[in-house]
Amino acid sequence: MTSLTEVEALASETPLTDPLLSTRLTQLIGQLQPAARAVILLRYQEDLDPTQIARTLGLSINTVKSHLKRSLSLLREWLAPDATLEAPSDAKGAAALQGSQSGPAVRDGSPI
Repeated sequence: MTSLTEVEALASETPLTDPLLSTRLTQLIGQLQPAARAVILLRYQEDLDPTQIARTLGLSINTVKSHLKRSLSLLREWLAPDATLEAPSDAKGAAALQGSQSGPAVRDGSPI
């Protein structure tokens, strides 16, 4: 199995266009479990397909796919508050945005 330091050494030096987003993504990816972090780095920085990642890390293809799906879901969740900075295009969207910023969603008096 390849160590995380070896995987990080493979990372390309292509910067993202938004330095703040790049910094935030780097911080969030750093919070992932080591195996999940390695899978994300190999997939999106080194552009390896899941089969190549599985071979490189000595994992099953299904484990690689699970890491990708779960990690992307977590990253989207963690970035969600930053995604609400754009103004909604309609009144319904504005109402939904205001509701999401006021706290957890509540249905029938209990959190969803």
